Amino acid sequence: MEIEDRDNKINSTNENANIQQKRRVIILILLVLIVLLVSLSCGIFGDDEFGDDKPIGSWDEEIATNVKSTELEMKKTVDFYIPTEERGTYFPPTQTAYWSTQGPVLTINSIKATQEKISGNETDQAAYLTYDAKYQAQKETLAVQSTAYSKTQTEEAIPKPPVINDIDFPTLIPKNGEIQRGILYFSDPNGDVVSQNVEVVSYTGSGFTGRTRDITKRLVSGTWHNGAIWIGFLCRENQNVTVRMTLIDSKGNVSKPYNLSFYCR
Repeated sequence: MEIEDRDNKINSTNENANIQQKRRVIILILLVLIVLLVSLSCGIFGDDEFGDDKPIGSWDEEIATNVKSTELEMKKTVDFYIPTEERGTYFPPTQTAYWSTQGPVLTINSIKATQEKISGNETDQAAYLTYDAKYQAQKETLAVQSTAYSKTQTEEAIPKPPVINDIDFPTLIPKNGEIQRGILYFSDPNGDVVSQNVEVVSYTGSGFTGRTRDITKRLVSGTWHNGAIWIGFLCRENQNVTVRMTLIDSKGNVSKPYNLSFYCR
């Protein structure tokens, strides 16, 4: 039994060695076939396709030169179309061909966006100018109105009392107790004279007193801005009288006094 086991092991080892030998032969044959195919391929494309017998290394150098030249032209195109500030973000070296075609699109979009922005700014500026013009016009109008109002207020603040221009009254009147009339001529810037005040300065005899009376119904000619009112005095005894007369307007402004003297006989 031991002899048979040993023979079986020997036979098994010999079979494995034969199998490995066959594999090596097959691999060697395949390698030879591959080498032959590669040689035939190089011969066909080298003579017929390119029509030249330049070495492969020479072709590699020429292709590399052409590629560099093409990339340089592409970069010039991209440099022309893409703004400098966009180039650092949108121009990676590996995307030369892509950005050489996209450069014009980006530029057009940038110009369009800039034009829209400028147009918007111009519209805003026009609206602002229109508003500013209206504001300035309104400001000027208000300034004129304010000046006029201030002028009016100033003018109203300045006292404008009435003025007694003249009095037409007889120097001698009878002492019969009847009212003797005369005319007082006046002017008033505001036209609002309302009363007359009579103050006795001097007199002889007795019973002569002064008073303030309403004159709004005494206008005999003209207007309250420039007109005339009637006045009247009476006496019952021999007297020498001097009175001081003033006019008063609705605001309390008082005219300068006007002295009038007459005799009663």
